[in-house]
Order: sequence, then structure tokens, then C-alpha cells
Amino acid sequence: MTERSESLENRKVEKDMDVNKNLIIERWKFMDHKKYLIYDLDKCVGCSLCYVVCPERAIEMGPVPDIAQKLIEDMPAVLIDTDKCSFCFMCVSVCINSVYEIADELGQPIHNVDFPLLRQMWVYDKSTCKKDEKNEMCKKCSEIRDPVNIERGRHHAKELIQVVNNCPTQSMTFISPFEGEVVILKEQLYKCDPNGCKACVNICPTESFFIPQTAEEVVKYGKIACNEETCMYCGACENACPEEIIIVRRFSVDLIIPEQSKNKPWMSRWKKQFNDLTLSREELLENLQREEEFVIIQPDDGEIDFDYDKITPEIPFSIETYAEIRTKNEPVIQKMKDNFDKANVRIFIHHKKKDKLRKYLKKQQIHSE
Repeated sequence: MTERSESLENRKVEKDMDVNKNLIIERWKFMDHKKYLIYDLDKCVGCSLCYVVCPERAIEMGPVPDIAQKLIEDMPAVLIDTDKCSFCFMCVSVCINSVYEIADELGQPIHNVDFPLLRQMWVYDKSTCKKDEKNEMCKKCSEIRDPVNIERGRHHAKELIQVVNNCPTQSMTFISPFEGEVVILKEQLYKCDPNGCKACVNICPTESFFIPQTAEEVVKYGKIACNEETCMYCGACENACPEEIIIVRRFSVDLIIPEQSKNKPWMSRWKKQFNDLTLSREELLENLQREEEFVIIQPDDGEIDFDYDKITPEIPFSIETYAEIRTKNEPVIQKMKDNFDKANVRIFIHHKKKDKLRKYLKKQQIHSE
């Protein structure tokens, strides 16, 4: 093996996985850099938001109906493919219950201020609050409103709804980061066994699903119902229903994008993935079944566009082949490096001035000749 091949071998990304009680830990290492993706089994509600936004399709849904019906225990609601995961942070940003954490080698959470976040899910009225240090709800409320949690976009849907429902002064109000609707297929309700199943009631993180009790409620709602005033349209109920009689539709996603990141090239991919949250299950499945891989193009006008260009299908990686191709193309690579060292080139690329970039490079080529 050549010296270059050995150097490339040392630069390979290493990944593995471990389980520590209720935590599933995915490890990522590149040379001296280490990251950990930590999944908390006990917090996950099986909403599938992370599954939808994952750009690498590294997340698959587990047996959510069985988990919701409490037929099985200690089973993750989602399954993570370590080999596919790119540690992109999207699952962390979209999670409604702080299930995911990405940490460094010392176990300290990694927070990137450039990444988008779901909008805060609560409104706090300080003027009506009468804090009681001994009250358990007050303690939970303080944790939810902790400035560090706010800055990092950490959401705690299950604890939040408990605070909202039990706050003695009603100082906390719940607001969903999604707009949508819950559709219960009335013609399929004969399949529903609310007393024997209760999957939707058990799994709902905001306690929005309920079983009608009075005759009037049964006539109005049927066997089961959802209070959409507290529903956040996360989709956990749809995933949990073993008879598939619940449909959750999201019309919009309130994503907070940091000002410094709005024109970043990678933001187009984030927007595309979060835009997938508004797709129906059928539309999403159709997207996932596409065989080709795609790359998002950002046009000259600066507006994000969701058109795609096909790229070459993935082929097995070979260190020797890579080293050979790299050596063959070294003159071109060096020329690219030289161009990127020039401030004008970087400025034209950043502002997507393709025509000016072409003219500038052509002019540089003429001068060099």
C-alpha cells in the first residue's frame, strides 16, 4: 500500500453503536474528531417526524402500534441505521420531545447556532405566574423555560402539556409549530376497539385523543375523538392505529431559520426535508421509492427551488482506485484550489454570480497563457 493510500485509509469515517439502559448511542469518528448521536428510548412517542426529515433515510419506524397498545416493552419506536446516518442534526431539530442529542467525545451536547429549529411550542404569561418552589408543575415549567433549552430549541411536549393542563394560574399556553388537521375515517370506525386498544390515547404526547363517555359525545364524535385545540399534528396517533383509521395532515411547518443561515447553500436541503412534513403518507412513500438520488439546485435569483438533477448512482469505494484517479486529476484539482484561493472567485460563488464567475475565470486563463 502506498503512502497516499495509507493516509486515505486513516481518514475513513468509523461508526458503531452501543446500548446503555434506555439509551441507544451511535458513535461517529473521523481521525481525531468524535461525535455521538444519543437516542432516548423512553422519551420517543413514535411520531415519525425524524423519519420524514432524515436526508439519508437512516431512520425506519419500529412496531409503533404494538408499543402504543403496550403489547411489547423496551422496544424503540424508531430504528437508526448507523451506516447511513450522517449526523446532520435534522432529527435533533425536528424532535418534539428531546429524544435525540448529539454530543462530543466528552458527552457535552453540541449546539450549532446556524441550524434551523422548530418554533417554540409555548407562550408564558409572567404577569399571572405565582411560582411555588414546592409545586411539581412549577419545577417542570421552570425546566421547560430554561434559557439553555430555549436557545438550543429543546422541546418537551409531554411535560409541557402536563404543565399547561395543571398550572394553577394558567400561565402557560400550548401552541403547535405545525398547522394541520386530524381526520378520523368514520366509515372505518367499526374496526375501532377503544376499550381494548387505546393506542391513540396512550401514545398522544399532548393527551389530545379521548374516548367519548356520554351518549351525546358518542353521537357527536363516535368511538374516539381528538381535541385539536391541543393537538400538535405530530402524527403519532396515525402511526399507532393498528386499523389505519386516523390520518394526520400537516399544512405548514413553522421553522425558525437563523438570519446568518438564510443564504447558506445547505439551507435548501434543510428546507426541502422539512417541507416533506407537509406531504401525505402516500406522497412521502412515492418519494422514498424513487431509485435515483437527487441534489437540490439553488438558482441565480437566490430563491430556493426544489427542482432536481440526477447524480451518478453510488458505486463501491476503493482506496486504490481513488488514489489512482486523484493522481490522474491532480493538475485539475490544483487549478481548482488556486481558484478558490482567490477572493473574487469565492465572492462570485457565494452570491451565485455564474456569468461573472465564468468571465473572470476566462480572463484569468487568457492572462496565464
